[in-house]
Amino acid sequence: MKLQGPLASQIASGKIGNALTFVPNKRGTYGKKYSKPANPRTPKQLTIRALMTFVATEWRNLAPLEKREWTTLGLFNHIAPYHAFVKYNQDAWKNFLSPSKKPKPHRAQLPPSDFDFSANGRVGQVMIRFQETLGPPLWGFYCHRMQTWPFTPGHDNVVFFTNLPTPNRYDYFDGPLEPGRYYYRLARFNADGAFNLHPNGRSALVT
Repeated sequence: MKLQGPLASQIASGKIGNALTFVPNKRGTYGKKYSKPANPRTPKQLTIRALMTFVATEWRNLAPLEKREWTTLGLFNHIAPYHAFVKYNQDAWKNFLSPSKKPKPHRAQLPPSDFDFSANGRVGQVMIRFQETLGPPLWGFYCHRMQTWPFTPGHDNVVFFTNLPTPNRYDYFDGPLEPGRYYYRLARFNADGAFNLHPNGRSALVT
């Protein structure tokens, strides 16, 4: 970024190489030592981003009657129904509970299912493919990723959430990734927050 304004002025902005950067605040502009921004692709950041994208998209897909259920919760918390839906699912995920279309889900365990699931390594990425024959009332899937095995699926190692694909097959390209071996666990869940993990993990070698 090019500097704008004289170096000694109160309106200087930008940075000098990787040594000094100018930051504005309410008192003016000050210079500070430049530091490289934190990695925006940490597992936790990727999980939060994936969850937010999923719930924002799915809110638009909810039926009017389903949206109405969030009105009461929104009024109680003095927020819009949409924000009630997002906040509820964010808070639930912090406790490793699957997303739900309902404010008071039953969260019963889904029956085990060995659905079709594969992970194929490529240059700089992994293609994850799965196919589900059960169909509704399933709502969606989420996928955990780690570079160690065995690993415990958690609320901070998910690379994507997706709704039930049509026609029940989904391809996801995970990347960019550094060369190495990656391990995946896939879970499915319904609109009532019930979920189950695929009984087996998959691994893929990225070149």
